[in-house]
Amino acid sequence: MGNPIHGYNGRIQIGTDIITNANAWDLSISLNTVEVTQFVDAHVRNVGGQKAASGTLTAFQPLDAKVLMDAQGTEARMWIYPSSGTLTSYWYGVMLFTEFSSSGSTTSAVISTLGFTNGSTSSGITAYGFA
Repeated sequence: MGNPIHGYNGRIQIGTDIITNANAWDLSISLNTVEVTQFVDAHVRNVGGQKAASGTLTAFQPLDAKVLMDAQGTEARMWIYPSSGTLTSYWYGVMLFTEFSSSGSTTSAVISTLGFTNGSTSSGITAYGFA
């Protein structure tokens, strides 16, 4: 089964750019469903359709802000490595980068966040190397 890993050693790559100041990521993979309940059914029934991936990447400014901002509105290959010590286990897909935001306060560092979802040429995101 392997050992649990801590998120401090993650790595994000968009195209050829390694997001060196990344500090957080989240990934959600969902399944489109269609209800097929008939009159006599005692419970709602659904059938599965296509998968969809979405999530966000977060990095400290200023070093990666331009890379993340420039990615918005584009499609690119993306890799999420939960641990840079094991570059053989990762999620990969061609993603459409949808939303860029930046925030900061008197009690936090300034960060940039980039949202992503399935790209038009993509079969979604796929897991590689996980046991």
